Amino acid sequence: MTGSGAKQPFKSIRPRPLRRGRSHFPCRPTERKVSVLRNLTAEEFREHMKRANDPGRRYIVNFTREKIFGTGAGHHSPIGGYLEAEDLVLVLDVNEAFKPWLIELERLFSAMDTIDGDGDKKRGFAFDRASFGALRWILDA
Repeated sequence: MTGSGAKQPFKSIRPRPLRRGRSHFPCRPTERKVSVLRNLTAEEFREHMKRANDPGRRYIVNFTREKIFGTGAGHHSPIGGYLEAEDLVLVLDVNEAFKPWLIELERLFSAMDTIDGDGDKKRGFAFDRASFGALRWILDA
């Protein structure tokens, strides 16, 4: 499609900056119930990931890239699913350089179980029990 009605390519969409004092998860307020969980044990995290394949749930994890890739800082990514037999989590990384990747649950938990750089709270994850699309990304078109 060309001309003024052309859709912008995805790479031109940029997240809005998060403000201090607000939840550090990229969700807009909705009428849906979004829960933010921190200070979990690895087993509690595993129990949630067992439900990550449920189409009625959406998860976004806040983790530090440094613990996984040896470089980087805090990041948010949606969880695409969980392979229970292999204990692997599918992370749908929104960064074009990384793309989706599989990781052992314990490694992802270790990267999530850290203090957020903006404060004294542990990182964690957000989830919504609503239908597909209930979590809205903060994006500027």
